[in-house]
Amino acid sequence: MVIPIDDIRRSREKGYPFGMWLRRARENRGLTLEQLAAAAHTSRANISRMELGQQPVTAEQAVTFAICTGTPRLLDEYCGICPVCLARGGRMPKASA
Repeated sequence: MVIPIDDIRRSREKGYPFGMWLRRARENRGLTLEQLAAAAHTSRANISRMELGQQPVTAEQAVTFAICTGTPRLLDEYCGICPVCLARGGRMPKASA
């Protein structure tokens, strides 16, 4: 499921953290912490801390989570203004082989 752009705009205005959007995307996709952790090659604890805003999320992790959850809008919430976000033109980034 893709997060509506209006929701993202409202989140920025209210200062919602990226972790909130990560959790929403994960839950909308029906993924458990364990399933996302396995897909993203990280630990359940790391994702939990990221969702709670206790651990920063790198740009590489944001791309991985966008791919794993099928939610490219996560990148817009992560940054939205960097050259990578602007250049992709709303397309899902490709997973590396």
